[in-house]
Order: sequence, then C-alpha cells, then structure tokens
Amino acid sequence: MASYQKTNEVYPVPGTNIGNHLKIRKGDMQAGWALSEVTVEGSYAFNTSDHCAMEPRCAIVEAKPDGTVEIETSTQDPFTMKRFFQLFFGIDQSKVIVRVSLVGGVFGGKGSP
Repeated sequence: MASYQKTNEVYPVPGTNIGNHLKIRKGDMQAGWALSEVTVEGSYAFNTSDHCAMEPRCAIVEAKPDGTVEIETSTQDPFTMKRFFQLFFGIDQSKVIVRVSLVGGVFGGKGSP
C-alpha cells in the first residue's frame, strides 16, 4: 500500500486491509452525558444471524425482432447488466433495456448483479 498513489484525503492503515481511516467527531460527549436524564450502561449479546433476500435471483429476458433485448430482473445495478450483455453477447448497451422493481438497501446480500 505504501507505493500506491494517494490523495490528501485518503488515510490507509499500513499492515491492515483498511483502505481509509476517517475519524468523525461531532458535539461534546461530556456535555451530552451531563445533560442526559437517564444513562443506561450494559453489555448486550445476540444470537448469530444472517440476512436473506426476499426475492429470488432470477431474470426474464426477451430478445425482440428489432434487435433490442428487454431484461426484467431484481438487480440493483441495471447498468452493469447492460455492460454484461455487451461484453458476453456483443449487444450494444443502447439496445439493452433493463427493468428493475423498486429496491432497497443491499446490506451485503445480492450486491453484485
């Protein structure tokens, strides 16, 4: 990492996989504690869990007679789908129409197309 070109706003941590370390400090913690009516302290643990997607990994693709390709899929990155169709099938991105349903945050799952 030491040989990488960096901007002045990037602070990697040598010897780790941390690419940028940024500290954010806002407000006065001591004043906040002093003004609090109630302070709760404790140690909490939860059972191990994992998230799962609520929809399947699937796509419906239709090749039209005029050369356009329509894709309906649950991806969160329709532009990558267009690039993949150009890369794998040689279809110009302007001919690829990707329709996606309303989607929320990925939270790590199904983040890649």
